[in-house]
Amino acid sequence: TLVELMVTLTVIAIVAGLAAPSLMMLAPDMALRSAARDLYAKLHEAKMQAIKESNRISVRFNGSYYYIDADGDHAYTPSAVDTFTDTNGDGVYNPGEPFDDVDGNKVYSGETAISFTDYGYGVDRGTGNATANWNDDPCTQAGVITFNSRGTSGSGTIYLENRNHDISYAVTVVSAGSIRIRKYSGAAPFNRNFWQ
Repeated sequence: TLVELMVTLTVIAIVAGLAAPSLMMLAPDMALRSAARDLYAKLHEAKMQAIKESNRISVRFNGSYYYIDADGDHAYTPSAVDTFTDTNGDGVYNPGEPFDDVDGNKVYSGETAISFTDYGYGVDRGTGNATANWNDDPCTQAGVITFNSRGTSGSGTIYLENRNHDISYAVTVVSAGSIRIRKYSGAAPFNRNFWQ
């Protein structure tokens, strides 16, 4: 009946109203976790590309964005087919700058730059409230991580934080080529057990 329907909708509205603030509090942490997992996946992609092409492939970090540098020119290279609009005049593509879809495929066919700021909630490179890493060394951001044709690389870590600056994710590549994600909760003074 209509009365039953109205009562059901009222109960759903009350439950949704009670749950919404809790979900909004979780959103910054979920965005941060998503950014860390995407970076982890992109590093694996670069590693597999290096093995497949028997070539050196780098992942370069430039401010708030990163990209796979497949041609080794140390610069973000847009496609020759789809061109970008250089809105700030710096001569390189920056995330958010529009590109012209010359070939009509509606896909930017150059290298793909990923911006941490696209995740929202203040996600960017940073260490949160971690003062040292799991080895009790300073948290140092890597500028580039390069994989060779065997899938091995130099070691390096990228630290990510959100607007709360409490939790930090560390995406680490070691010289053997393995990639790990660690999380520092900041719930207590540094202890290697807090990096997971």
